[in-house]
This record gives sequence, C-alpha cells and structure tokens, in this order.
Amino acid sequence: MVSGHWDWGSGSYTADHVVGGCLVVDADGEPVPGSNGQQMLIGAWLPPDAIERLDNWQTLGVRGSGSTSYRITEPVFVPAAHTFDREAPFDPTADPLNKTVTACHYALTGVALGVARHAVNLAGEAVRGKGSARGPDSATLQALGHAMAEVDFAYSGVREIARMTDEILFTEGAVMSPAETARMTAANAMAAEALRRVLPVCTELAGSRYIMDDHPLQRVLCDGYAALAHAGARPMLFALHAQAVIDEPARGFTVADDPADGGFRSLRRWSPR
Repeated sequence: MVSGHWDWGSGSYTADHVVGGCLVVDADGEPVPGSNGQQMLIGAWLPPDAIERLDNWQTLGVRGSGSTSYRITEPVFVPAAHTFDREAPFDPTADPLNKTVTACHYALTGVALGVARHAVNLAGEAVRGKGSARGPDSATLQALGHAMAEVDFAYSGVREIARMTDEILFTEGAVMSPAETARMTAANAMAAEALRRVLPVCTELAGSRYIMDDHPLQRVLCDGYAALAHAGARPMLFALHAQAVIDEPARGFTVADDPADGGFRSLRRWSPR
C-alpha cells in the first residue's frame, strides 16, 4: 500500500508511467530494514489514476522538464512485481543496464555540462564580438580560457568514468565495487562544480546586458542555478565517494591509482611502438 508526496517529478505531466521512491514501514509503522541495513527504499510504478499532479512547477529555471510535484493521498495497492529495490546490491547476472539502479542517475551530468557548455559558447561569442582593434585584452582571454578548460576537463572526466563503468557493466561476470559506484555518482557533483564555477565567469564576460529579458544568457543562468538545486549536484556526494574508497583499502584514491583501470591504460595504448 503506497501513499505520499513526491517533488522533482521530472516529466510527470506527460509521463505514461511514474516511478516514486518509497520508504517501507510495516503494519505498525516501524521501519523495515533493507539490503544495506538501513530503512528499505523501493521504487514503485505508481498507478496513473491514483496520482494527483500538483501543478506547482513555477521555478527559476529548467521549466521545460515539467518536474512538478505529485501525491497519492489515499493508500493504493501496488503489486510487488511493480517495485524494485532502490538500494539493491550490484547484480552481475542481470542484463547490463539492470545490474545497478544507480546507473540511471549518471545522466544528470549531461544537464550540468550542457548548460555550462552553452554558457561558455555565449560568453565566447560575446568576447569575439567586442574589444579594441587589437582584440580582447589578456585578462578577458584568460577568463574565457579558464571557463573553456573547466568544461573540457569536466566533460573528459565524465566520459572516462562512463567508459570505465561501461566496461564493468558490459563485461560478463564483472562486479562494480561500492567505490566504483560512488565515483560514478560523484561525477554528477563534479559536473555541477564545473557549472557552478563557469556561470559567474560567463556573466562577467558577456557584459551587463545579460540582465535584459531578450539576452540568451539569462535563460542559461536560470536553468543553471535551478539544476544546481538538484540532489545529484550536492557536494555531499564527494564525501560518499571518499568514504567508499577508504572502506576499500586495495583501491586507489584516484583513477590513475585504480587497479581496475591499470592506471591510464589509454596512454599506454597510444604510446609510440
């Protein structure tokens, strides 16, 4: 029996199916422990007819995601087959995209980096279009180059961690450790950090006209700061990553030290023969 209130229901206005996270209690209201020893958290495919959409997605930005709140006031029955363990341990026997439920959250990196990339492009075009006859001054170029590097390095890091994750998911019998799972999640926070650093630099480079409603950077700022409010962008994910690595003494603290990757194996592959 499921009831509750959910926020950040991405796409829930038009979704054919809505999945809600549910904390599990027994008939007496006592928490039911899950596979990790904490209160069980399940995902449930909620009956569409029981969902009340609250139409409260009046936000600073990312309005197009339609992430309105929704609720189920009267408890409704959900079959066990329509639920899954949100904290389930890694399952090497499942098909690749079902081995870990955490993989679905990796897409959040694309939102942060996409907004950051757009901001840098707008700032770069602004710098290109103004300046003296000798071109932009060195301070302006340095600021733009720094913003470009933030996006480039975050983008490259996200892709490398995705490659390492794919290698585990698509290798039969391979198992993803808690540290590798935490590193994948921390990539979301790192992409958000790049966005957080890039936005003020880009507004400075674009000039004061970005405060006008017709300036394209204004929407980028709204979307960027709204995206940074998401749980997947929180710096606490770094702490979870660090704790997971500390709990696995055989694992290195960085990708270069990771025995699963062999330490920059791609560089060895590219070395001259």
